[in-house]
Amino acid sequence: MKSENSHKSEMVNQLLYGDCYKIIEKRKKWVKIRLEWDGYEGWIDFDQVLNIEKENFDKITKSKLHIASDLINYVTAKDNLLFPIIIGSDLRGKIPSVKILKGGICLSGME
Repeated sequence: MKSENSHKSEMVNQLLYGDCYKIIEKRKKWVKIRLEWDGYEGWIDFDQVLNIEKENFDKITKSKLHIASDLINYVTAKDNLLFPIIIGSDLRGKIPSVKILKGGICLSGME
């Protein structure tokens, strides 16, 4: 996240896998967001935006918090490609077809 809507602007925060946010302003290729977790605001490039329906946002943000607690975990989908996620990543919005790999153990469902 940037302090202003420019690539030259200072990085003030970082989004992790699964972070939910609301778009509060749009400017050209930039959107200003407010993080659901702590209310922090900043700018991200429009290419980083993944829109979800309000119903899904509400479901995710009201569900029980589940945070990745290992330094590095991996998620994998049907194609079995691994994607690393770091400690602190929010797993509440994990889609059913994605599995969390932890220490060689595949967790196919989160509660």
